[in-house]
Amino acid sequence: PDYLTRARSEFAQGKIDLQAARSQLEVLGMRIEEVEALAAGKASLGCLSIRAPIAGVVIEKHLVRGEHVDSESNLFVIADLDRLWLFADIYERDLGRIAEGQRVECRLAAYPGASFAGRITHVAETLNVDTRTLKVRVELENEEGKLKPGMFASVEVAVAERAGAL
Repeated sequence: PDYLTRARSEFAQGKIDLQAARSQLEVLGMRIEEVEALAAGKASLGCLSIRAPIAGVVIEKHLVRGEHVDSESNLFVIADLDRLWLFADIYERDLGRIAEGQRVECRLAAYPGASFAGRITHVAETLNVDTRTLKVRVELENEEGKLKPGMFASVEVAVAERAGAL
């Protein structure tokens, strides 16, 4: 009788542990079908699919073969490159003509003769005292994927004409 009670208790604990393991695998991104295949012994133990929470492009990889990972590990950096930010330095003397929402044309050495349109979406609050410039953020559409993070660009900001200027 004592063996039977202990066996029933161990069996119940095993069922709880199995359900906890299944739940953990689902939390880590495995589909229910994959967990079921693993439980049935029909899944490949050498290959695990990893799904990203967003659509995008892998721009950094922080993983090597055989490395131990857990739910806190950052394996990849994924970015949506359909819209990019460009940071431009505006000279102090030009600050009075710059505002959020202004149109901007950008030119890159990689694409001579082409220009890319954007808008100023943020003007920094503080001036860089060494360069006497202020950072502005420009949003650019990049649906064709031509623009790459880190590229150098020349920027022209559309400013209002002055009345009575010579």
